[in-house]
Amino acid sequence: CGLASFSIAGLDVNKLVAHLWDKHRIIVTPINHPEFSCVRVTPNVYTTLREIDTFGDVMEDVIRQGLPT
Repeated sequence: CGLASFSIAGLDVNKLVAHLWDKHRIIVTPINHPEFSCVRVTPNVYTTLREIDTFGDVMEDVIRQGLPT
């Protein structure tokens, strides 16, 4: 199991979460706090290596290209 939180400067957390689910069926959780916003990722023992690789590939694409409009 694991837990990670991250944000990408200039990228709306809620839009990223929606994109990950709508386009890739990746489940993550938006964290919106008065002092910060981030995405929480919580893989578990049932998460496959392929799923982790897919998440990484999708996030690299988002970082390079941004979210589709």
